[in-house]
Amino acid sequence: MLDKKIRKYAKFLLQGCLALNEGEKLFIIGNKEIEKFIKIVIEEAKSLKITNIETLINDLDYQKSLYLTKSYEEIIKDPEMDKSKYNQMAKEGYAFLSLSSPMPGHMKDVDEKLLSKVQKYMNESTKVFRKYQEKGLLKWNISAVPNSYWAKVLHLQNEDELWNIIRHMFN
Repeated sequence: MLDKKIRKYAKFLLQGCLALNEGEKLFIIGNKEIEKFIKIVIEEAKSLKITNIETLINDLDYQKSLYLTKSYEEIIKDPEMDKSKYNQMAKEGYAFLSLSSPMPGHMKDVDEKLLSKVQKYMNESTKVFRKYQEKGLLKWNISAVPNSYWAKVLHLQNEDELWNIIRHMFN
């Protein structure tokens, strides 16, 4: 039953939020914690005859290790931190589905000034994408997706419990 609801959510993101049509391009951004859900989104997209699908899967544990062990210059040169793909996808007309999956407190040990400096750099490196976004030249959506880390912080048994709580909030 839960799997059906999760698939319904994935389909809603594609049809309801992004209003994708057959043949359009899709760029999915998420993290390793929610790869299972990303695969479901891809399956649902393919069922809607959206076949040109690209992904960017972030490894938040690896990113944290960069912040804890590397300099600013080393961090921004690491391929994991390269967000230039956003610009390329925007130019090529992709719809953007950014799947936000909070990991509360995950970066608590990281220097806030360093985080801020890297974030500023990444914002600068995605100027083309942001211009397309601001001008309404691309379809985009940011939606939350539960993960096991988030569920654990909320003292739940697993992420299925969190999915159920979210599902009941919107029934």
